[in-house]
Amino acid sequence: MLEKDIINTWLCYKISNGEREELKNESNTSEMTFREDGRLTYKFMGEDVERHDALERNWKIEYRNDLPALLINGEDTDHSISLADGILILESIKGDGFRHYYADRATFPTKNKPV
Repeated sequence: MLEKDIINTWLCYKISNGEREELKNESNTSEMTFREDGRLTYKFMGEDVERHDALERNWKIEYRNDLPALLINGEDTDHSISLADGILILESIKGDGFRHYYADRATFPTKNKPV
C-alpha cells in the first residue's frame, strides 16, 4: 500500500472487535480526509456538523514487520491497514478493534454490508 492509495475522504460505517459489531450512521460517525500534503482532517459527523471543529493532524504510512502502519503526528495509531473494493480498514493499535470506511458518500449510510 502506498500513501497515494488513501488520498480521499473516508466515512466510518462500522467498528468491529471480535464478535461485537457497531454499524454507524451519519449522525454518529466520523470522516477522515487524507491529503497529498500529509495533512489529515478528522471530523465528527452529526446533526449539527457546523458546530464541530475539524481536527487537523499530519499523517504518513510506514511499514512495521512488512505491514503498513498509519502514523498520526508521528505516532503509530493503526496497523494492518487494508484497502479493497473502495473500503479502507484500519486496525487500532490500542486493541479497540477495526474501523471500516467507505470512500464514496453515495454508498453511505446503508444497512447492508458491503460486497
